[in-house]
Amino acid sequence: MPAGIRTDVDNESDTEILSYGAHHFRSYLPIMADLDTAMLTTIALSPMAAARPIVFEVSRLILVIGFATMGFSSCSHQGPQTIEDAVRSNDASSVAAFLERGSGPDLGSDGSGLLHVATGPYGGNDVLSLLLHAGAQPNFTDPHTGDTALMNAAMWVNLEAVRILVAAGADQRIDEAIELTGDAGGLEQAVIDYLRKVKQER
Repeated sequence: MPAGIRTDVDNESDTEILSYGAHHFRSYLPIMADLDTAMLTTIALSPMAAARPIVFEVSRLILVIGFATMGFSSCSHQGPQTIEDAVRSNDASSVAAFLERGSGPDLGSDGSGLLHVATGPYGGNDVLSLLLHAGAQPNFTDPHTGDTALMNAAMWVNLEAVRILVAAGADQRIDEAIELTGDAGGLEQAVIDYLRKVKQER
């Protein structure tokens, strides 16, 4: 008998693993669709399986692979559930899909300002540009924070987002945006200088 091959099932964890794996693996093989979890587990734990250790070990492997495949498939097919989730992921294609289905470009389903989300730490300039192109108001004030998207972009020192918003018409509360940028120096200084220039030109 090859070394390392198990021929016994001597604890409850084996039964639990096989039972759980069998339950989920059925959906991946149509031929197994009519077999219930108890039957699959019984087959895997039967004396015949124990008498044929290779078959038993392969059965265990198949069930584990089925379980792993189920988890991967579940994760890979799960997309953003709301437009604000898509914005946080900088998922422009999903944002576009939500907009086509009737979602507005200003507010998410949770009441958050979408431009504010896009200019935060989990947003992105791709979705920011898309929302503005779809008609989002560049000076929109987030209901939760009371800040404009320009203020938020400045606070996160996102110079590119600041430029995008200004180009789209964001021109309110610039002084507050400058204050939120923080200490002068480095990229913060670049944002401050740009906003001061915008203010002078307006």
